[in-house]
Amino acid sequence: MNCYFDTHCHLDFKEFDEGRGALITKWKALGVKKFVVPATSYSALAGLEELADKYEGVYIGAGIHPFFVNEESLRDVDRLGAYLQCSPSVDLVALGEMGLDKFCGVDYELQKEVLSKQLRYAKVFNLPVILHCRKGYSDLLRLLDFHDVRSGVVHGFTGSYEIACEFMKRGFLIGLGGAVTWGNASKVRNMVSRLGIDSIVFETDSPDMSPEWLKGQCNTPESVIHVGKYVAELLGIEESTVAMKVYRNSCDLFGLETD
Repeated sequence: MNCYFDTHCHLDFKEFDEGRGALITKWKALGVKKFVVPATSYSALAGLEELADKYEGVYIGAGIHPFFVNEESLRDVDRLGAYLQCSPSVDLVALGEMGLDKFCGVDYELQKEVLSKQLRYAKVFNLPVILHCRKGYSDLLRLLDFHDVRSGVVHGFTGSYEIACEFMKRGFLIGLGGAVTWGNASKVRNMVSRLGIDSIVFETDSPDMSPEWLKGQCNTPESVIHVGKYVAELLGIEESTVAMKVYRNSCDLFGLETD
């Protein structure tokens, strides 16, 4: 059986409240062996720790998503720094989800300030970052350079091959999910065709970013298997080769054993 790693799924969201444990068991039996659940706010962190403690193979990120940035967020980043200094959960493998989003209606300058503070902690504590970005790639690259952050993943990437290369030059991997299967995603498929499998990881962003065949329905980590098959067909490579390489990419990124 091929091993898959869902590097970005929100298993703490209410959509999974009913039968969460049984679902995780089911996904593991299908081949999804590991999961990273990134925080969207500081207040979500305690719940994520409980989730990771309860379910083997579930790891977490700590961060503030740009959608949830507000006037309290700068203080929350300070709280995050204090948390990192005081023996955080052993299941914490990254900082994030963090980033920039010009479409979410949140003050963009405040987003940049909150992101900058999180990137400083990523550098200090030597943790990879999980980045969210919509229409802010140039600003994001500048901030990564300024803070000299050189490890992480650009989640849900839908940019061009050229922009992907800029992130890869800085040590980042490209997160691929359901968007690669969308009918209007020819740019993404072209980018993947040129990248190959050395610099990608798979994700679902569950319960969101469903693949084409689940449009309008709740997405789950099971989709990561189908995304892997889709990418294998796109590249003309055996699924087992794609699955093994991308699983290793994911484990290496988060400092985890490949089992």
